[in-house]
Amino acid sequence: MIREGSFVNISGVANSIAKEEGLDKEGEIRTAFFQKIDEAMDASGPGSELLSLLNNLKSNNFRLGLVTFVRKPRLMRRLDKWGMSHFFSSIMTPERFEKFKPSPEPFLEAIKELDLPPISCSAVGDEPVDMTGASTAGLQAIGLPNGFFSEDELRQSGASLIIQSLSDLPDVLQSSASSGPASTDLKTAR
Repeated sequence: MIREGSFVNISGVANSIAKEEGLDKEGEIRTAFFQKIDEAMDASGPGSELLSLLNNLKSNNFRLGLVTFVRKPRLMRRLDKWGMSHFFSSIMTPERFEKFKPSPEPFLEAIKELDLPPISCSAVGDEPVDMTGASTAGLQAIGLPNGFFSEDELRQSGASLIIQSLSDLPDVLQSSASSGPASTDLKTAR
């Protein structure tokens, strides 16, 4: 999914297809696209595996942050609906930054809010921009190849570790946390 060094996103693909079909209504297409995604996600919920993971990490005193491309109003609606807002002590969304992922800035700001040094933090993501931003910020970048990107693409972008399931995360973080609590960037919504 990486073409000539640029990252492809799904809403951009939808807009390109529409333009090829003679429709140039990017705002309408983007709104309709996210509305469909939100309806599906609202209907499915976060899943028991994710809630179990968040409860496990919180009960083991991990400080959790979220760095996501989802705009804050849409994200907070979802987190509130799913009862997940209380898990995250720091939330970074693109409207707060001039440069977002793959820039390290949102990751650095999140760990500043969490009052942690980068060396004691990990970021989990499923996109190359997550790996690049996290590793450039000095965090351990953990790739989860369950989306559009392969393990190789995540490694090439800076992943120092690959997990195949979120259920692997507590053990990985416990072994990495010998110097104190860690922070985790969990991608719960797009």
